[in-house]
Amino acid sequence: MKYLSTAVCAAAILAAGPALAADNPAWTYGQAQYTSFTSGDDNADQWGIDLSMGIADLYHVQVSYFDGDNGTDWDDDGTDNYDGWRLIAGVHPAISDRTDAVFNLRYTSVDTDHTNRDSSAWGLGAGLRHMLTDNFELAGMINWDRGDVDHDSDSDFTTTSWEVGGRYLFNNAVSAGLTYNDGSGWGASSLKLDVRYQFADFF
Repeated sequence: MKYLSTAVCAAAILAAGPALAADNPAWTYGQAQYTSFTSGDDNADQWGIDLSMGIADLYHVQVSYFDGDNGTDWDDDGTDNYDGWRLIAGVHPAISDRTDAVFNLRYTSVDTDHTNRDSSAWGLGAGLRHMLTDNFELAGMINWDRGDVDHDSDSDFTTTSWEVGGRYLFNNAVSAGLTYNDGSGWGASSLKLDVRYQFADFF
């Protein structure tokens, strides 16, 4: 049911709004995505949806929902399912007519089903988005997170990770992206595939 709801939301996004036509990367969009995590011999699958709004050619607000299944019992707690959400607010000043710098503040919350292993974290991110051509975008980010896990007693953690990705624009509205995250501190690297529909900024 969660996957069906995600698909319905993604379809609604694709059906509405004006398409974007601009040299710099798009900041108002909706996307559906699949992420594969790998840690040694263990794997996890995750589906998600992202919504992003660009404001005044400088600010952005983004919200994500994700739902996953570890596939194997990494935590030895009898369950592998989890879901969560992330809220990001940031700025993206243009440093050229094709490149935006990115600075983010983010909050992430994860709920592991039927356990008390829920986690939350505040984080910072910095990176670049660059339109290499009219149809191809490159992006890179470094993220730092500080949070805690509820399990018997609270456990604090701090992580730093980096990610790089590419995006191909089929036209001014529809694109597909592939992103690799090294997973430093989280214990699992990941590869994310997404399909995006982008709009002109509303504000």
